[in-house]
Amino acid sequence: LTPTASRGAAFGALLLCIPLLVTIAGHLRGELALERFRYLAAYAARVATPEDLVSARQLALAETSLALRWGAHNTDALVALSHDNLQWSGDDVMPDDTREALARAADAASVEAVRCAPTDYLGWLALARTRMAAGDWDRADLCVRQARTLVRRPGEGRMFTVPKTPGDDRQIP
Repeated sequence: LTPTASRGAAFGALLLCIPLLVTIAGHLRGELALERFRYLAAYAARVATPEDLVSARQLALAETSLALRWGAHNTDALVALSHDNLQWSGDDVMPDDTREALARAADAASVEAVRCAPTDYLGWLALARTRMAAGDWDRADLCVRQARTLVRRPGEGRMFTVPKTPGDDRQIP
């Protein structure tokens, strides 16, 4: 190869690597948002004043939106985001607009978890929880039914039913 052809091949290889680097940078930003969310959740669990609690959760809500934008590839983290945001949305200390934003973020995280990994039953359970919290019982029931079909081992299906008490002859659905 001539020196000009070598430089051209090297430049072409560099151009092919740029989209990969941009994608990796996006994933890195998503993981950073998830870790900041975890840090803020741990901080919110140990604050002393309600003002600090509201502030920490509002910052965590901002990190949730970044994690949804950049970290949608991590479905386990999305399920955890959904759980924490949904739990916080029921706290009376939070202002009403923040509670609504937390509930919307929880729903968005669970929907994204199901969209990214439709064969993972944990995402379907998170979606069922957010639907139940919103009062959409029919869709929540559909999500639980879908999660039941995705359980890998039959013994894991017990998490979807009420445990039977020894000596109780009633049929449990």
